[in-house]
Amino acid sequence: MLELLDIRTIFFLFGLIALFIGATMLAVSHWMKADVSLLDWGIGSTMAGLGVLLLYGRGYIPDWVSIPLANVIAMTGQTFVWVAMRRFFDVKNPYRLPFLITGAWCVLFVGVYVVDASLTVRTLVSTAWTILITAASAYAAVRGARGRLIGPAVVIAVVFALLCVFAIFRMINAYRFGVDTVFSNSGPVIFYFLTGILASITSSASFLLLTIARLHARLDKLATLDSLTEVYNRRSLDKMGEVEAERARRTGQPLCLLVADLDHFKQINDAYGHPAGDTVLKEFVARVRDGLRAQDILGRYGGEEFVILLPATEIEQAIQVAERVRTAWSGRAMPISATPPLMATVSIGIAMGSGPSIHLEKLYGAADRALYQAKQAGRNRVVVAS
Repeated sequence: MLELLDIRTIFFLFGLIALFIGATMLAVSHWMKADVSLLDWGIGSTMAGLGVLLLYGRGYIPDWVSIPLANVIAMTGQTFVWVAMRRFFDVKNPYRLPFLITGAWCVLFVGVYVVDASLTVRTLVSTAWTILITAASAYAAVRGARGRLIGPAVVIAVVFALLCVFAIFRMINAYRFGVDTVFSNSGPVIFYFLTGILASITSSASFLLLTIARLHARLDKLATLDSLTEVYNRRSLDKMGEVEAERARRTGQPLCLLVADLDHFKQINDAYGHPAGDTVLKEFVARVRDGLRAQDILGRYGGEEFVILLPATEIEQAIQVAERVRTAWSGRAMPISATPPLMATVSIGIAMGSGPSIHLEKLYGAADRALYQAKQAGRNRVVVAS
């Protein structure tokens, strides 16, 4: 069957496929501007395809184009794929290490060509580079993957690992038997380049799935969390509140709801601007989280108003939680530039429900009325709904 496969044809198809993938990735990168790593992958695949097509032109174009230039372009393209993986997972300085290594390797390859080394030596150098770059890309794929990103990342890593294995076999074969021509129709060479084609297609598709999975995760986060404070938004609070209310009705356990409102927040926005107000809101959330249990639910209901759901909590425990929140915030300077330092306070209303009659809207309404009483009584206090 291998006799039916012509290595020059495989080279040509490899180059065209890589160019097509590169063009596709560049187009998708233009549409999905939020994920710039697609741009790196598109550049890498395009350069790899161009390099392979120049290699295909051996014997028809000048040797300096089809040998050193073609290999340097292909190597640089492979490096951009590695960079794409590093950039996707937010590695610091994603370009620095890959291109330092690539620069050194390209200089080595050109030097080998200039001194007129044999084709075997050039093959060993270029194949060693492929082993290094594919192993590094596989490591980069699985190193930072979490959650729903693990599946596509593992596929990419496995594909690169297989290509790495075939490259090792090719290197061993070249070292033992030598290389007479680039376009050898031997089994190891054909399998190596066929694996390269499959790896290019599979890894690119998986990387595209990886970016889509992260985009979906970001959209889920936007739909669930408040964009400023990164706690649950009102829609999520309502859903989770209904779930907790249903659980309380079913189990008979109490459910407490706290409504916390930052005192004089409008004055902060008016006097110091909305950026200062945003800073205050984020700082409030950071301090409140330290005093909550794992099962407690914190969310921003709107403006400077926050809701805390306390499942399976008696009113005495809820008061303790509310006091921890109040003391964590009250009497401490706000994190904004003000002379004298601006002191912060918070008012909190609490309501508890239990039994089959518990209803989330009634619970919130009672806590909100208790909050109003706290405001009327002078603020900076906790009031329990009667």
